Amino acid sequence: MNAGALLDNIVPTSAFGQGKSAKCFEKVSNGMPVIVMKNNTPYRVVLTPGDFARMSELQEDNDLLAMALDRL
Repeated sequence: MNAGALLDNIVPTSAFGQGKSAKCFEKVSNGMPVIVMKNNTPYRVVLTPGDFARMSELQEDNDLLAMALDRL
């Protein structure tokens, strides 16, 4: 993902209160994570369940690799 695409997927928390959540969720369903900002700071990241599962699996693999390397 390039920086331009990432910048297009930054939304303020107020967007969810203004009825714009469907547009945000559409971006997510198209494979683009949405970064939610609060007080000009990243607050949350919205992902698909599949993306979350892949990231969780990568984290688990990384943890197991670190444990294996510690045992060497």
